Amino acid sequence: AFDGQYILEYGADESWGPKIDGTSQYRPWYSWYPGENFGQLATMVAQPDNVKDYFETGRNLTNSISFTNSGSNYNFRLGYMNQDRTLVLPNTKRQLHQLSLNGIYDITSRISLSTDVSYTYDDRFGQPYETYRNDGLNVTQNFNQWFQRQLDMNGMRRYREADGRVNSWNIGDPNGTSDFDELLAPQYWDNPFYIAYEAYGTGRTNRLVGNVGLTAELAKGLKWYSYVRKSSYNAVSDFRRGTGGLELDAYQNATDAFNEMNYETNLGYVKKFGDISFDGYVGGNIRKSLREWNFMGTNGGLSVPNWFNIRASKATPTYTNDMSRFLVRSLYGKASIGYKNFLFLDGTLRNDWSSSLPSTDNSYLYYSVTGSFVFSDLMKGGIKDWLTFGKVRLAYASVGSDIGFAEVNTALTGRQPFSGTPAVTVGDI
Repeated sequence: AFDGQYILEYGADESWGPKIDGTSQYRPWYSWYPGENFGQLATMVAQPDNVKDYFETGRNLTNSISFTNSGSNYNFRLGYMNQDRTLVLPNTKRQLHQLSLNGIYDITSRISLSTDVSYTYDDRFGQPYETYRNDGLNVTQNFNQWFQRQLDMNGMRRYREADGRVNSWNIGDPNGTSDFDELLAPQYWDNPFYIAYEAYGTGRTNRLVGNVGLTAELAKGLKWYSYVRKSSYNAVSDFRRGTGGLELDAYQNATDAFNEMNYETNLGYVKKFGDISFDGYVGGNIRKSLREWNFMGTNGGLSVPNWFNIRASKATPTYTNDMSRFLVRSLYGKASIGYKNFLFLDGTLRNDWSSSLPSTDNSYLYYSVTGSFVFSDLMKGGIKDWLTFGKVRLAYASVGSDIGFAEVNTALTGRQPFSGTPAVTVGDI
């Protein structure tokens, strides 16, 4: 009690206190904030929907349109899709736009050109945080484990007081301090609506994926086919935490750019020699990839309340930039030999040369061998009535791989300056 008034253990993030009987009078958390509700009593009543009242009805609107056409030597499809989505958490939404094109054009009766390209723009606002966290950003974790069941969720929607202070149900002990700033400081959890509207992240991603291919039939059963493939994205994201919450106010932004190109060519041959069938190909691929990542974040809080800019950092900002580049050249082949369509022998062989390995030892070879026997083709009599198909397969395979970028070289890692002096860590040689 406080001056004869019943109070709760506000700082506990569990439900402790008197029985919720619908008659007891007590001081709710909001009655400690200056204003018209200061000192007011409330009735201890059940709030069975207090968690439910936080969530909203999500909406997902998807619209699409496509155009198709075809002729004697071509066909294509051009499509557009738009998705407008709001999530069940307040202040969360996502917009997705996708444009795609695919088609085939026969240049001659033996040569054809194909393409399959897709561009996507993904815009996310307030994307929810998941997993167990100690920073309060996962509000569903708060509700499921650390919460009080007498709280009226609708009474928390106004999360800032008239003086700009962020309120919280999880305040301190009135009998433990006479300092109102100390009393009203959140103990473990912010107001969940403050998290929704002032502690959130955004992200915008442009993604392009596609290929262009050329296929030529050189002779009966002999086919040459080549592709140029591209996969790339450019992502920009940020995170902000408003001034006045449990954690320091902060701002962060990051860019992540990735581009990968594959240049592939193959020569395939399919032929049947009496009871023996052959299906195989040989080919090569060149893969080039580049990724660049940059991150900046404020340090020590914001110099101006709610000024979400790296220049607002009180201390030297945190910054990281990274780059990785790969070049992998590959030669490979596959052959499959069959006998009377019930006995098969398959084999693959591939050799890669990777730029991430030492230049004098950057080659690695791997292969596989597979044998299969469809024994049900040789069965006769009544056994075929209950065993229609049976096959035995035996395989052996090895897998090769390279390593991460710059792992064979001396790595220099930049650190935060120490007393104004730049710092760097030298890795193992």
